[in-house]
Amino acid sequence: TRTADRLMLSLGDSGSIFIQYMSFGFVPAFDVLDSVVLSSEFGDQQILRPQNQNLKLYQESSGGEQWNSPNHRNYKGDIPLTFKGYRLTSGEDLVGKGDRATPLLWAGNNSSGLSVACSSFWQNFPKSLEYSNKQIEYALFPDCYPDSIELQGGEQKTHSFYVDFDSSPDGLNWGRVPLNVIPSQEAFSLSGIFPDLAGSSDLVDQFTSVENLLAKRESIDEYGWRNFGDVYADHEAVEYKGSDPFISHYNNQYDFLAGAYKKAFSSSNFYWLKLASELAEHVLDIDIYHTDQDREEYNHGLFWHTDHYVSAGLATHRSYSKEQNATYELHAGGGGPGAEHCYTTGLKIHYYLTGNKHYKNAVLDLAKWELVTLSGSQTVIASLKRGVDLFKMLKSSAGQKKLLPRFPFTRGTGNAITACLDAFDLTHERQWLDQVADIIKTSIHPEDDISSRCLDDIELSWSYTVFLVSVSKFLDVKCGLNELDGDFEHARLSLLAYVQWMMNNEYFYLKKPEKLEFPNETWAVQELRKSIVFYNAARYCHDNEAQKNLVAKACSFSEGAVRDLVHFDTCSMTRPIALFLQNGWIQSRLQNALDFHVFDLPCQPLFNARPVRTLSLYSILLHVLRDTFQAAAKSNIRKEIAWLKARV
Repeated sequence: TRTADRLMLSLGDSGSIFIQYMSFGFVPAFDVLDSVVLSSEFGDQQILRPQNQNLKLYQESSGGEQWNSPNHRNYKGDIPLTFKGYRLTSGEDLVGKGDRATPLLWAGNNSSGLSVACSSFWQNFPKSLEYSNKQIEYALFPDCYPDSIELQGGEQKTHSFYVDFDSSPDGLNWGRVPLNVIPSQEAFSLSGIFPDLAGSSDLVDQFTSVENLLAKRESIDEYGWRNFGDVYADHEAVEYKGSDPFISHYNNQYDFLAGAYKKAFSSSNFYWLKLASELAEHVLDIDIYHTDQDREEYNHGLFWHTDHYVSAGLATHRSYSKEQNATYELHAGGGGPGAEHCYTTGLKIHYYLTGNKHYKNAVLDLAKWELVTLSGSQTVIASLKRGVDLFKMLKSSAGQKKLLPRFPFTRGTGNAITACLDAFDLTHERQWLDQVADIIKTSIHPEDDISSRCLDDIELSWSYTVFLVSVSKFLDVKCGLNELDGDFEHARLSLLAYVQWMMNNEYFYLKKPEKLEFPNETWAVQELRKSIVFYNAARYCHDNEAQKNLVAKACSFSEGAVRDLVHFDTCSMTRPIALFLQNGWIQSRLQNALDFHVFDLPCQPLFNARPVRTLSLYSILLHVLRDTFQAAAKSNIRKEIAWLKARV
């Protein structure tokens, strides 16, 4: 739970912990050991030794073609790895070597003994498995590794292995590749848990495969105890001209994890299931900031992916590196977890599949953190600073009409809504649903002056569609609870009002490439989310003719997304794939008109809501007063001083 002491979280930070050696030892409960058996790989010849001879299997690197990739640099900038794969020694003698070990070690008497098996051994290097001095030792971080292990502030690492205290030499073989079971696609569809599941994989299959994603791992050697499970952000390397692998980590942007699980469920494909499970473990351990000792708006948050278009340098999965200062003119010079990068649904799914409460707690922590991040630090000084920023905004707007909602009309607020809905799904605690209703009521209204949102500024405003998708998720939950109250009607009418603006104003992003800093393949795939917004508006529309127009618009943007994407050679890179996994189901939904029906349930009048105020001196004063009073109720002198210390 230690924190880093600076925002550029490179290796070597004073908040890191350096580990030289960590292992588990097991002593067989036998007076006499007849033999020791070690099998390093499937299909290899087992090595038997009398019990008084030592055996050691040591995996130093992944054994892949890029085993000495710059992905494995230490805080000095060096790559400490000295050889490819693993080595097997008996005493001082080298008795075997290879690339990738998945070992099983047994020591016993006759047919009964103690065995240890490891299922992700080489993937999480360095590792060693050893028999010496009549005991079996499994080293999570072995002392023969030519460097120390640096655990960065807020990181954790979960290791898994299996021990059988009364087995035959091959009795624990299953522990090397444990059995995984995946129900049929029909079972998942009929469960009703994932209403957007049916047919969701067709569009993804057109552009990628799980083999493609596994090949991305190999290209930068996305292995080792810290890296294994993450997805290579290869789209960031499009303009890279160097010879060494370009390192960039994806850190679950657009909830790749949830998309991968849905892909596994829709195809009953074991390899997608395995990919998702490995990613879930990585996100929980490495990408989430496990600390209470940093800034309030950072603690327990999700770290951003590697900064755009630059190598990760020495930052590992921490977004920014001190090496990046001179490499990118738009580089911000630091950073940490932020509201617009919060994804919880995949972690929720993993909890449902495994029952591991660490993932449930991660969802709840992320939801709490997201609300803190959106609201800002709850100190009086921080609230006054936010007020000063609003006055600066008013001055810079130069008479331009803008709205001043309580929360921004962006993906950050949309992600907060989704996180709270996931928390409600896990706990059934009413506070989460009430929080969502409050966010929506204070952010949008059906009578808003939408033209004042400046939604035509694409680079700044494109992510408002994430917000609108989250509003439809709220409507779905309320319908499922049969709560068609004022909060429901406010969200429904607001969605329809904003979608009407979209009907009149939205166009394909790539039709006006001059408005885009980088008119690439990602903009094409983002059109799918517009299609989803139109589709959801059709589901909650009262008018049959309007519904037909909305469905037609949804089809237009869905088809246009694919039409534009095929023109890019980069269409199968990680970011577009993540967006397909998240949004690709819309095509099959649009092809199946059975669930299109006019929303005809009774509606309730609006209450406790008014249109979002226009940015003005009066609205800023109201905003600052409310913000300051709320902060004062939650703050104290120690908290105020701590806020200052963290920023001075």
